[in-house]
Amino acid sequence: MTPSRDPTTLICGALYIVIALYAAALWAFALFRTGMVFCYFFVIAALAGAFISVVTVVMYLDPYIGVRLFGSVGWRISYYFIIIVQPVASLISVIGSTMLVLWLTKRSNQAMQRTAALDMSASEGTPTMKIQMNTHNKIQIRDDEFSKPKLNE
Repeated sequence: MTPSRDPTTLICGALYIVIALYAAALWAFALFRTGMVFCYFFVIAALAGAFISVVTVVMYLDPYIGVRLFGSVGWRISYYFIIIVQPVASLISVIGSTMLVLWLTKRSNQAMQRTAALDMSASEGTPTMKIQMNTHNKIQIRDDEFSKPKLNE
């Protein structure tokens, strides 16, 4: 029996592959920018999702490819491997999500410390403005430099 070439199924399968690869690239970018451990979990989960998607589309296009490549026993093993990889990839993603949520909730409970300083000076002697977060998560602008009386201009 040859499979029908349903375009909707093929488009959805291709979209799932593209989305999984985008997620892997997004979390890889986050990993390189921040170096945070939970990004590794998301990259691994997204790559596993992309692998599952590719295998699923290939099996849709040619249902007997596994039997031809691995034989009947090998096909059964690879079939169960694919079945087992899906919840494992989800578990890895949930572990990464849990780490992210714990980090976010821990971070939001801490008193905000001085987080940024904006140097608005173009040259020596030009005033600078400091921006910092207070304990109520409101931005305070310290413009001490701007309020000083100016000397001979």
